Amino acid sequence: MAYANIIVDISHEAVDRPFTYIIPDDLKEKCHPGTRVMIPFGRGNSEKLGIIIEITENPDVPVVRLKEISSIVLSQDATDSRLIELAFFIKEQYGSKMIDALKTVLPVKRAYRDKRPDASLITDEAESKLNDESLSAGDKIIPNPGQQDVIDDFIREYDSGVRNVSLIHGVTGSGKTLVYIEMIRHVVSGGCQAIMLIPEIALTYQTVMRFKKYFGDRVAIMNSSLAAGERYRYYEKAKNGELDVIIGPRSALFMPFPKLGVIIMDEEHEGTYKSENTPRFHAREVAIKLAEMHGASVVLGSATPSVESYYHALKGDYKLYRLTERVMGRALPHTYIVDMRMELRKGNRSIFSDKLAGLMEDTVGAGKQAILFINRRGYAGFVSCRACGSVMKCPHCDVSLKEHRSRGMLTCHYCGYETEKPIKCPVCGSKYIMSFKAGTEQIEEEVKKLIPGVKTLRMDGDTTTKKGSFDKIVSSFARHEADVLIGTQMIVKGHDFPGVTLVGILAADIGLAGGDYRSGERTFEL
Repeated sequence: MAYANIIVDISHEAVDRPFTYIIPDDLKEKCHPGTRVMIPFGRGNSEKLGIIIEITENPDVPVVRLKEISSIVLSQDATDSRLIELAFFIKEQYGSKMIDALKTVLPVKRAYRDKRPDASLITDEAESKLNDESLSAGDKIIPNPGQQDVIDDFIREYDSGVRNVSLIHGVTGSGKTLVYIEMIRHVVSGGCQAIMLIPEIALTYQTVMRFKKYFGDRVAIMNSSLAAGERYRYYEKAKNGELDVIIGPRSALFMPFPKLGVIIMDEEHEGTYKSENTPRFHAREVAIKLAEMHGASVVLGSATPSVESYYHALKGDYKLYRLTERVMGRALPHTYIVDMRMELRKGNRSIFSDKLAGLMEDTVGAGKQAILFINRRGYAGFVSCRACGSVMKCPHCDVSLKEHRSRGMLTCHYCGYETEKPIKCPVCGSKYIMSFKAGTEQIEEEVKKLIPGVKTLRMDGDTTTKKGSFDKIVSSFARHEADVLIGTQMIVKGHDFPGVTLVGILAADIGLAGGDYRSGERTFEL
């Protein structure tokens, strides 16, 4: 007789453990780790959903006390037991319920109506380019010496059986993506598979096309808009050996590749690798655990590595590679820092410094393009002195106070401390005390006042709500249908606009006023 250890779909600590059930003879062939079943549970034998985590012939409890599995829910093939093990790791490492961890790593089987490949990610316009563009593997870009050194060292260690965690610290534009592709090509040529993790915000058309060019229909692209049925289709293709590479955000970690060879995590510093939903796991730590289980390598990449990863690399826990030069000898940009306090003293009350205003006029006048970036995160409602730059902070928590205009009060959202908004700056006595209000719409209006006839595009949460609107704005700007693109974080992730010769970062130090203990690190990497 066979038995199944089952986690019951009830998020309560008292039942967050396996329960043993008898597998009826007619269900033996259909029950595997990962199979969803209906079971009688509790004194009332109410029907509950459960997930099998183990099949055994020796139950830990007397057989006379055991109940039988009632039925199977959407019978599935045997699930890779390593995903069950990974769920246990997530439960233990992050203190989650086992059922929540299992739901994270195991897909739900749903009916799937076939569509165009990756239709949720690649728009009609992008797909038409896929007829137009040559995706021949023969169009290979030759790595420069710095890139080739990293590639060669990785291949040498991989072929000798060394499986470790590496960090590629490469300046922006140093060609990390080509290095990733060459690493993946080598792993795939040996019969193994690769997971390429990319923050959702950086999953752009250009990135997709580069991987499609090299790996064709053996690569699948995941993103958050994929329906459950489409996600399950990828899951099945990965398990059946029909895919070599999966590209996507942190959920791509849970594709059941039979022979995983490498996990690459681009922009490893990004906060989006931390799950904000239960269970709250970090993709980097889960990736390292998964690679350990498979005997695979992990490659982290960033121009601004997280403090933790850089610390591990300097200690020798991770292997450190450096790419210090941009590809094709391109120079790093000239960067100007303008103190807006000095601008005010000169009589400039605009949101643009004189330097930025002059450069924008020159850029647009020369037929080139500009990007204006505003970091909205961290500034909502905070109050500062325009003259000296002092931020009104909580005396207890040392975080910025938030303005509540209806009551005319400044409030600490940590401890509840409140005080009236000062009329004059308590540091320098200036009357220029104000909450930061500049948003993308206001910036767009100011650009049009500064440069009559300028064509602008705005990309933020308000202009990208409709499906396809993000791609539409990016494509329009790439075709030079606008002179200036104004937006929040989504405009500075993973794009390549050859016509852009100027980037203006407005209120660049704004993130330092937030209440996050990582605010310095976040501001630096952004």
